[in-house]
Amino acid sequence: MQLAEEYTMRELPTLQANGVRLQLLGDRERLPTSLLGTLEKAAIQTKKNSRLILNLALNYGGRAEIVDAMKAIIMDQQQGKLDISYIDETTFSHYLYLPDIPDVDLIVRTGGEWRLSNFLLWRAANAVFWSMPVFWPDFRKEHLQEAIGIYTKQIRGGNDNA
Repeated sequence: MQLAEEYTMRELPTLQANGVRLQLLGDRERLPTSLLGTLEKAAIQTKKNSRLILNLALNYGGRAEIVDAMKAIIMDQQQGKLDISYIDETTFSHYLYLPDIPDVDLIVRTGGEWRLSNFLLWRAANAVFWSMPVFWPDFRKEHLQEAIGIYTKQIRGGNDNA
């Protein structure tokens, strides 16, 4: 976790220079106070950047995100802030860790993995999934282009088998 703090401070000027907004995704309660302070400071300083968004997932699990959303919904309902008859997919999405990010269009798994591994479960419901045998450190532009080509083919062809 100390490395995450060091990298955040070191990369903050680069994020700013490139218009990158940093957002935190995950359960913040169990992160070290120092790291959380550094990450929140970087998120605040980059909040108005709009060129790219970097969603940093720390202490994140898709199931935990869904459970936390349900707990918040129940609490709001018990406090009279939410009528359960209005709960639908859109309402539920507003209780996720980052309610304003869109659903995922394409998931690329490196290293030949063919599973989501508890990542962005709610937002990945309609995503095209592509696995490639290349490991992350070796992932290059041509691999991304291949994945985008698969995505484009799936969307145009309407094939849900990917």
